[in-house]
Amino acid sequence: MPATKKIAIPGGSLYVFEGPDGVGKSELAKRLFRALKESSVDCELLTFPGREPGTLGNLVYGLHHTPGQAGVHTVSATALQAMHIAAHIDAIEARILPALKDGKTILLDRYWWSTRVYGLVGGANKAVIEALIKAELLSWNGVNPTAVFLIRRKQPLRDEPMRDWRRWCSAYKKLSVTEAQSYCVRTIDNDHAIEDALKQIMCAVDFHLSGK
Repeated sequence: MPATKKIAIPGGSLYVFEGPDGVGKSELAKRLFRALKESSVDCELLTFPGREPGTLGNLVYGLHHTPGQAGVHTVSATALQAMHIAAHIDAIEARILPALKDGKTILLDRYWWSTRVYGLVGGANKAVIEALIKAELLSWNGVNPTAVFLIRRKQPLRDEPMRDWRRWCSAYKKLSVTEAQSYCVRTIDNDHAIEDALKQIMCAVDFHLSGK
């Protein structure tokens, strides 16, 4: 994706956790959140598309995972990602940007990277996916992450469709190389004790926070 101009947000930091399903990224985000709260860091843990009751993200999550409960029988791969982007934009404008401006540290589980990876591997229309991502980037208003932590494993922690899983891993790897030209991207291996991966992440976060 074309790089957006990074703007400074006094006091605010945005740390993104990315990677395919089954690599432990959500658990690592939760553990970092607890560690930062214990250290009295003013932070929030958010997810894309989100699952908070009463939010668009929660509605999209339900349509993605249990569409039948909403009376929807099928959703195309492209339309599914369009719904995800809509939920992203809602969270960016309503929660994330205001929190960053207030100086908070935001931990974000997933980013637009997932829209690209899952959409294209899932057979979505590439041109439409690219246009959707451009719309989300406009909503970010030039804000780039302080760091993206790409979590990876040699094998998933739970049952996943292995053919797709390997394609997800490959797509994330390629995307990380491109995006590392615009902001900090750190690859974190989570093949051993999760504490080892968490230590790497905490060292990176501590380095940034101590430099403020």
